[in-house]
Amino acid sequence: KTAYEIPKRDWSSDVCSSDLAWTRKAWDQGLKDATWWRKAADRGISAAQSVLGIMYALGTGVPQDYAQAAKWWRAAAEQGDPEGQYNLGMSYVDGRLPKDLLEAYKWLSIAASRAPAAIQRNYAAARDERARDLSPAQLADAQAWVREWIVEFERRPQ
Repeated sequence: KTAYEIPKRDWSSDVCSSDLAWTRKAWDQGLKDATWWRKAADRGISAAQSVLGIMYALGTGVPQDYAQAAKWWRAAAEQGDPEGQYNLGMSYVDGRLPKDLLEAYKWLSIAASRAPAAIQRNYAAARDERARDLSPAQLADAQAWVREWIVEFERRPQ
């Protein structure tokens, strides 16, 4: 069992029609080969970036490379992708990146605030588990960072 969350959603709401064609080609290809996932990710499709990160983390269709996984998750996370945010946060917990519970809390908190209802509870539980390991001052700083990130994100042109 892996801690990684693979996006399961209607991609058409995330991408324009030309990008949707790239994403469909990637899904048709499956997780055996990263060719179309990389093409879609390079076009900036956050859900494809998140999946490509999972492929790198698991070594599925590409050589296993946690630094590449984190790179793609961060790209997806910065675009507001909840799965990318969750996977990036968990990578700071599970040793795929240097352990950093403060950074994990930040990304898990954002993921929990943006996730679809079906997975929001799981993301919030992961966030809350990290919160128990932070001092009150660390927690307050992290929560302020999260609020600021969300405000800045919502100001970005869509």
